[in-house]
Amino acid sequence: MKTMAICYHEGFLALIIVRRGAVFDWRRYRVMRSQRSRFAALIARFASEYRMTSVVLDPRQRIRLPRTITPHYLSLREAKRTLLPNGARPTHRAVVQHLADRCPTLRPLISVAAATGTVSVTKRWQMALLLAAALGFAHGNEQAVDPVDDQDRSFHSS
Repeated sequence: MKTMAICYHEGFLALIIVRRGAVFDWRRYRVMRSQRSRFAALIARFASEYRMTSVVLDPRQRIRLPRTITPHYLSLREAKRTLLPNGARPTHRAVVQHLADRCPTLRPLISVAAATGTVSVTKRWQMALLLAAALGFAHGNEQAVDPVDDQDRSFHSS
């Protein structure tokens, strides 16, 4: 199953396609709050490339979607709870660590301190993509996997 997830975080709109536990493709755009009217066009263009008719997004972000797209709402907090082990605090850091451990295609977006192994994300657009990935994995209820055997996947940015 393919899932398209959307996240707007600190001035960046992240669109990501998750399929079979791996990141298939993604886009990121710098969009200021005053330019939010651009969201629908950017989403429609990316969705049409992959013939997506539905997306998952956090309802609190109030992202306006094209009429051809059906929304499925999942809060970031619930996505984190779905992905993380029971009892883990649903923090950005915890979900980043989870994605770093289980999704090699996302590792270039994550910095890991050599001495402590602590993860961090240094750029806002990277965090936007990681949060969108968390929404996509949680919605599809998929665990991120190492896509070594998945030869037809792509991983692009624009």
